[in-house]
Amino acid sequence: MTTTQTFTEEYVEIGGGRTHMYKGGSGSPLLYLHSAGANPGWADYIDGLAKNHTVYVPSHPGYDNSDRLPWVNTINDTAHFYIGFMRKLGLEGVSLVGHSMGGWIAAEIAAMDSSRVKGMVLVDPVGIKPENSQVAEVLMVGPAQTKSMSWYDESLAPNPDDIPQEQQDVLWRNREMASRLLWKPYMHNPHLPDYLSLVGLPTLIVFGKQDGIVPVEVGEIYHKILAGSQLHVIDKAGHSPQIEQIKEFLDVTNDFLSKL
Repeated sequence: MTTTQTFTEEYVEIGGGRTHMYKGGSGSPLLYLHSAGANPGWADYIDGLAKNHTVYVPSHPGYDNSDRLPWVNTINDTAHFYIGFMRKLGLEGVSLVGHSMGGWIAAEIAAMDSSRVKGMVLVDPVGIKPENSQVAEVLMVGPAQTKSMSWYDESLAPNPDDIPQEQQDVLWRNREMASRLLWKPYMHNPHLPDYLSLVGLPTLIVFGKQDGIVPVEVGEIYHKILAGSQLHVIDKAGHSPQIEQIKEFLDVTNDFLSKL
């Protein structure tokens, strides 16, 4: 797949610092919230979402080229930040798409204030503690172990040896920020299921069937709690189905978004 949408890199002054973001496409606004690793940049699947939307892909506070904000230390803080982000940019009728930690942030936004949001897509989200399985430990293990848990087809994973030292330093800073946000309690908010039981927002939950980090059970719990939600499990995909099975991901996601 080749990039077809033009995009820009911009900075937004908000919350006491600068937030870096990619922006491109045309149509109603879509806010993409990235995982604990890094901002994906203008990836192929982002480009696919931008065919019918103006897509905003910011780096969370403390990530990549975004300033570290002293008041953002939890997922709850981050959700408040993005509610302010949407207000600052004047965004209304927003589609939220969040991957992993970004899915958790999206769910917290929906629980806090969904007045600017018309629907959300949660891709292999964390945020809810499974009952019969567990979310893997990824903050205390090395890249090789994380890679084996994350990918169905490991040949699609980035080769650490190909990453320039400067970018590796950025990834380590991102990892430090992820530890601040995710450590206690690990990868979940014990009150989130109760919060989400009050939410009536159209929701699609997409999960890689072979995700070795977040069990599909988490998606099933989200589906059970969020009234009227849809759960779509993608075979031959790990923690990033938007990469490993991009066509199926875009087909099901764009179809859902087109009906909001």
